[in-house]
Amino acid sequence: MNALVADEGRSEKFLLEAERRLATKIVELSPVSIMVTDRNSRILMVNPAFTRVTGYSADEMLGQSPHVLSSGRQKPGFYTRMWRDLLEQGYWEGELWNRRKNGDEYPEWLAITALHDHQGEIEKFIAVFTDISQHKQAEQRLEHMAHHDHLTGLPNRLALMDRLERDIKRARRHRSLLAVLFIDLNQFKPVNDRYGHGEGDAVLQCVGQRLRQCVREVDVVGRMGGDEFVVVLGDLRERTVIARIARKMLGVLEAPIGSRQHRIGASIGVAVYPGNGDSAESLINAADTAMYAAKAGRSSRFMFFDELLPEQRTALSPRTPLDDPLSAAVHANLFQAELLCRTADNKKNCGDLALPLLLGEGRGEGNDHGARDA
Repeated sequence: MNALVADEGRSEKFLLEAERRLATKIVELSPVSIMVTDRNSRILMVNPAFTRVTGYSADEMLGQSPHVLSSGRQKPGFYTRMWRDLLEQGYWEGELWNRRKNGDEYPEWLAITALHDHQGEIEKFIAVFTDISQHKQAEQRLEHMAHHDHLTGLPNRLALMDRLERDIKRARRHRSLLAVLFIDLNQFKPVNDRYGHGEGDAVLQCVGQRLRQCVREVDVVGRMGGDEFVVVLGDLRERTVIARIARKMLGVLEAPIGSRQHRIGASIGVAVYPGNGDSAESLINAADTAMYAAKAGRSSRFMFFDELLPEQRTALSPRTPLDDPLSAAVHANLFQAELLCRTADNKKNCGDLALPLLLGEGRGEGNDHGARDA
């Protein structure tokens, strides 16, 4: 009988030892980092995955506080809330930034569980965490893709509108000017049609780079789509700066582009806060309207929305499909060919009278690109 009891005891001890070895092996082979501390947060054990992530060996960490991993990036009160949840609920889970042995900071997803003894007192804490650096990088790539044009790397329409709304609020607080320049390339379509989209893409990339070089770091250059770009100039005190930058942009876009030396040129419409709108949409629409008016005259010029006549502002509503200067001029009421022909003494003079108005002559443009310095 005693022998049977002894055998049962040895069997139970053997099973317990086997379970302990299995648990140890699971912890050692686990792909997630594991750290065990006592009730005073002194480290009792870490597994190999912990060492791979942090760079600290088990010998270096035993007896240490987890604070040696702290990056200092957590906001005030972060650890207070963590410990409150641990003590009240026995569990905490969340994201935080820690620091590796080599000094690199990394994001991790951490779950901590409090272990209690038979009297209900906290005996140990088990922390399990995963390095989520790759996940964060993937999130950042997706965020960038959602807010940037894939071809040029410039902010897209979504990002532009968001930034413009924020800049308007800033201009309102500081009582400063803000300008929106809507840029449309004049001779881009022939490049695409003749040489293909690959050549067109290269031109658009070059245009984005040239526009970026014309403005300050605080300004925004974005692509709305197709061959349309928008530039937002903030923290301005005088309008003459806007005209100077617009002329500079026209100059760089007139210069030959690419290995085939394409002559593209551009038309630019300018809207200014607060006079031409108080929202991102209204300023974009005003600049778009001014751009079509600029496109109606001779190529490569800029126009302020303020310069448009009332009938031009309504006739040249945004997204009006005007594919050539003649159509744009008709919509903008830049000339009245039929009226001129009817009133001219000699039908032969009809074209001579209409052409100067089509080209924008005699309308008082005050600079070399057909727009006045405001």
